[in-house]
Amino acid sequence: MALLWREAMSVGDPGLDSDHKRFLALVDDAELARNFRDAERVARGLLAFADSHFPHEEALLHAAQASGLAPEAARHLAEHRKLHSLISDFIVTNFESETTVTDEETLKRLRQIVSLWLNKHFLETDRALKGLPKAPD
Repeated sequence: MALLWREAMSVGDPGLDSDHKRFLALVDDAELARNFRDAERVARGLLAFADSHFPHEEALLHAAQASGLAPEAARHLAEHRKLHSLISDFIVTNFESETTVTDEETLKRLRQIVSLWLNKHFLETDRALKGLPKAPD
């Protein structure tokens, strides 16, 4: 089932909204993944996404935090570190070391990480970004 962007998901920053739309496409890719090779492609895509997206959010959070506008910024930043670590560790464990994990187990764990990212971070924590001033360029 494809996740469709809704305006209610907007955080009010066109750049971040564009990133979040890319994330939803990766969520869909994780759901459509059928084997080890698909899982690796999605996992590496999520890591690349995190590497490019998190700095944008963090610039906005740091600017807002300096102005006293983001009291939950430290927690938000900690979630970024946790998500990055989860996906990095998943890649190392499943694709860069000797493993006997089945396709089914790999896909299940990938979907657990994506579900956490979607439901806890994107749909909850990122809501706090709405209304914050745009990050400096």
